[in-house]
Amino acid sequence: MVNKHSNPSSLKTRVISALILAPVVLGAIVYGESPFYLMILLTAGVGIFEWARMVEPGIKPPLLVTTIFCVVATVAILPDYGLRNSVIALITMALTIFVLARFFAKAQHPFRLSFGVAYLGLAMMSTLWLRNMEVGGLFIILLLLVFIWTTDIAAYFT
Repeated sequence: MVNKHSNPSSLKTRVISALILAPVVLGAIVYGESPFYLMILLTAGVGIFEWARMVEPGIKPPLLVTTIFCVVATVAILPDYGLRNSVIALITMALTIFVLARFFAKAQHPFRLSFGVAYLGLAMMSTLWLRNMEVGGLFIILLLLVFIWTTDIAAYFT
């Protein structure tokens, strides 16, 4: 049953987006290395940008740029510094964003903003870590992608 609140043009937009993005995403996943790494960094940046605008609608540009930098930088160091050190850096960055948002930028929701840094950063790091596993990393990421796409498609039609 199609959701009575959904717009047919919304489905068309989703299909066109999927036809364009699916080959790019699948190519980056299968090839791995730099293309996958860059895709994850881009996803982290766009994701935290969207999160920051949702939880803090009037966010000031310096805080927004700092928040984006914190997430992208902590995800970027994963290959060189390992998961443990990257998670420590991520926690430090999330706390830094909380302090900056709360005491300097006077944000209304500093905890939500810093939670987004930790949550999104950890999700992106985990994705990189899983894909880079020597045995089964590609299979795990592809399986995860199938689950995500399946639930997203099913949710649209319910």
